[in-house]
Amino acid sequence: MVTIDNLPDEVLLRILSYVQSMRDLAALAIQCRSFHRVCDMATRRQYRRIRLRSPGDLQLGFAMLLSILRRPRLGIYVRHIEINRPPLKRRSYEKGTHDVMMSLDEDDLERLRVAIRRAGFRGEEEDTVMNMLLQKQQADEPRRR
Repeated sequence: MVTIDNLPDEVLLRILSYVQSMRDLAALAIQCRSFHRVCDMATRRQYRRIRLRSPGDLQLGFAMLLSILRRPRLGIYVRHIEINRPPLKRRSYEKGTHDVMMSLDEDDLERLRVAIRRAGFRGEEEDTVMNMLLQKQQADEPRRR
């Protein structure tokens, strides 16, 4: 007879992905050792609701995006993404070496490029989105004309 304790972690994680409430997840993790082992409540809480409100939060969002691209299993924890700030005026993005790009290795750059392609961007649009992601955010500094 198959019990929950005999199920592989992938099946347990799939079951947990259908639980909507963090409170229910915590209760389930307390009741069952197998669920407790794979639940990782701290990580779930960190990735469950992503809120980007201030310009500095964009760097945090970028770091979270990279961590999800490095470990795709983290993506199943994301339930809500909120960007609560007015859109910036459109500006041109010039190709070049950017502060963020300097800290990324080739594997991370390739992960970003693959994610951009999967999102449906091709050709010039793909390059534009890549440059937008790699440019250091300067929206927190007022622009002078």
